[in-house]
Amino acid sequence: MLGQQVAVRRGIRLAGQLVEAVGCVAPAWAPEGLTHLPLDPGDVAEEGRPVFAGGAGGPAPGLTSGAVAVADGSVSFDTCRARGHP
Repeated sequence: MLGQQVAVRRGIRLAGQLVEAVGCVAPAWAPEGLTHLPLDPGDVAEEGRPVFAGGAGGPAPGLTSGAVAVADGSVSFDTCRARGHP
């Protein structure tokens, strides 16, 4: 989603800023190179918008509304659940 609204380099930078802002630091036992745990959609929905402040028409509305939809269960990336399986 980030690369759709901004240049790829800026999208990569914004992704890093988002991880720094709302991500949990990986524990010491994590594999080498892993700095943060996967982002929680609820955290992105609540705390992600300030990362994108100042960019007119940037990715904030789509990214945060997408995160809200995943967090509340309206959208799922689980292929079994998407096909109507429990």
